[in-house]
Amino acid sequence: MFASSGTPIGINIPNYDDIREYEGFKNVNLGNVYGKPNRSNILFATEEDKDWMVKYSNESLFVVVALHELLGHGTGKLFRKSENGEFNFDSNLINPLTGTSITSFYGPNETYNGKFGDISSAYEECRADSVAIYLSCFPEVLNVLMPEFNAEE
Repeated sequence: MFASSGTPIGINIPNYDDIREYEGFKNVNLGNVYGKPNRSNILFATEEDKDWMVKYSNESLFVVVALHELLGHGTGKLFRKSENGEFNFDSNLINPLTGTSITSFYGPNETYNGKFGDISSAYEECRADSVAIYLSCFPEVLNVLMPEFNAEE
């Protein structure tokens, strides 16, 4: 059951963290449920931009959904320290934001949902959307996902 104001347009399968984190997952783009925007409902754009938005709605939604599911949900690594003190990452790794060593990581039996609790799902969706929006601005990404369009032009 999916209780929401909208129909999902992509999904990361399976939704079980223990399977996804250790075995892998697949992503599904439900392009057959995309709605077509109505020009009269687009209130924030010029008339010319409305034409573009209607014309390329499916293509742009495909790109955003693909990036959201494939890279937004599909990348990233939970840095862990096991019970015997072993790291699942190079402990000499430098945090690119601070220039210092990594000092924060998950301990034995700690999980993402356990750390973030009630906001874990919302936080994960925000992360995936942020990745998709950011990467959709790069012509190289668009050329990979939509080779029939020349994003350099």
